[in-house]
Order: sequence, then C-alpha cells, then structure tokens
Amino acid sequence: MQRKRMVRLLRLAFALLTSAALLLAAAELAVRFEPVTAPTPPMTGAYVQLAADERLFTLFAALNAAGYDEENNEQGFSAVRQQVRDELAGKSLPSLRRLRPYLAMCRFIHVSQCATWVLQRGSAPDFARAVDDWAIQAPALLFFGFDRALAAFYQEAEIAALWQAQQPAYAAEIERYRPLVEPAVAEVFAYLRLTEPPTAGVIVLPNLLDAYWRGYGPQVGTLSYVVMGPAIEPNVGLIQHEAMHPILNPLVDVHLDAVKRSQADRLFAALEPQVGAGYQNWPAILHESVIRAVEVRLADPAERERLLRQEEAQGFLLVRPLAAQLAEYEAGGEPMATYLPKLLAVLNEVTTN
Repeated sequence: MQRKRMVRLLRLAFALLTSAALLLAAAELAVRFEPVTAPTPPMTGAYVQLAADERLFTLFAALNAAGYDEENNEQGFSAVRQQVRDELAGKSLPSLRRLRPYLAMCRFIHVSQCATWVLQRGSAPDFARAVDDWAIQAPALLFFGFDRALAAFYQEAEIAALWQAQQPAYAAEIERYRPLVEPAVAEVFAYLRLTEPPTAGVIVLPNLLDAYWRGYGPQVGTLSYVVMGPAIEPNVGLIQHEAMHPILNPLVDVHLDAVKRSQADRLFAALEPQVGAGYQNWPAILHESVIRAVEVRLADPAERERLLRQEEAQGFLLVRPLAAQLAEYEAGGEPMATYLPKLLAVLNEVTTN
C-alpha cells in the first residue's frame, strides 16, 4: 500500500514537472518567435545617423520610476533625468506593480539587454515586435508580457507628454554630436580595415535618462545602435567603443580557440572577480578587452600609458598585451578580420600574477 502510494506521488510529481517544463518551453518559443507586426522604418540617408528614441525613453523612465539609481557622475543625475524622475514621483502609477518584476529582471541580466529588447519593438504606445531575430543574451520567456506591461505604463505615466517636454534637450544633444559621429565611426572602420560596412547603418541614440558615460552597442536586425548616456563633454570614445561591438564581437567568437582552453580558464578565473557585473563569461571579457585595446591605440600616444593603467585598475589586465600586439597589426596591411587570431594568440603567453 505504502509503495503504491509512493509510486502515485512520484508519477504526479513527474507529470507536474513535465507540464511546467512544457509551459516554459511554450513561453520561450512564443516570445522568441513572436510574429513581427510593427513596421521597421527603412534606413535612408547617411550611414551614421543621430536620433531621439521614444521607446528607449519609455523604458528608462520606467526604470527610474522603479528605483534605477545608478550614476557615475559625482554631481548627480542629468537635468533631464532628474526632471523626469520628479514628474513620475508625483504620479499615481499602479502599472509599476506589474512592471517591477520585469525591471528587476533588466537590472539582474544587465540593463543593456533590455535596451536591446526595446529596440526590437515598434513604436509606442503598442511596442509590438518589429524585428524577427532575437538579439538578447537571455532566455526569451523572461520577457513574456513585458510589452503589455510597458504599454500600460506608457499610458498611465503620460509618457507622450513627458517625451514632448524633453524634445528641446534631446535636440540639443543631437546637435552637439552631429559633427562628431560620422568621423568617429569612420576612424574605427579605417583602423579595422573594413572592406565594406558591417551593417545597414549605425544609429546613435542619446539616452539622457541613464547614468553619465554609460553606453551600449547592440546590433538589432541589420542595424547597429550606439546608445549613449549623458556626458559633460562630447563622448566620442564611447561612440567608437560601442560601434565596435557589433563588428568585433562576432570575429572574436569565431576565433575563441586562438586562446588555449586551459589558458582561457586560468585567465577567466583571475579576471572575473575584478571586472564589472556585465562581463561574467570569458567571451564577454575577451570582447571588451579587444575593443578597449583598440581604443587605446586610437588615442593620442601621450595618453596611452594613462589609459592602460586605468584599464588595469578596472580589472582589464589583457588590454596592455593586446594593445602592444596591435602595434604589429598597424605596421602591416592585413585587415582585422584575418589578423584577429594572431592578436588573440598573444594571450597564451600572459600571466596575471
């Protein structure tokens, strides 16, 4: 009798676990392969463009309303961010209760992933799917229902009016960067010796609701985006840094085996505790290290040693040997796409003691 009862309980537990797994799998597929129902405006005009984005504004307004307080500037938030936070603090926003789990998820997996997600969506107030690929390094099921929760917040918080009120500030930021963005991206492309543009275009999006000097560089569909937070002086280096991610990340991924597995494991174990929370796997550390090394080489030679010490203080100990190896790259004529295995191979000789 006891044995039969135990068997029935085990069968029930198995059935429940199977059902739960099927439901999770169904949610994953439903979100990852959600039909595209919103149009994507064609990229026309210059290859590098500046724009203000209401989708991004809505996401970061919600994050700020829910307690996103990260800031790098000792003087505090940007004027726009503080104004929007004050406006939202004075509103009754029941929709935030529904939205908070998603916003907590954004902060856990990294805010950049949710910025990528919102750039896959169509315009407000619906935020319908506009790009069919899944460019996010997180399970799709985590985003199930996020669009509807964000749409409810958009209406309740009167984001359209807030967005309209901040248009002069965004227009001023765009004008501040207008003469700088195209030469900055062109310098990167020239350094990497690209034979053709890697995407259909680069769209630079000021994000005045984020922390100072914070940036993200996702590729969404056929477009590269540079999402840049406020800066006291125009932050051309951030534009170049983020513009390199869609170019160099895939190249690094193809050549991960240029660093021996045992050496990669040793380096990751040493570096992972020192770098930020956004770099918690070996490819992410390698992507960032290669890009930072290129940034050092693009800088004024008089500034390079200071920049290298700054990178080392932040835990990016691979930047120095990579930057040194880039001197050989510069002396030759090989494009980065074919030189990269030689660049990465130098890390086999690195020790972190």
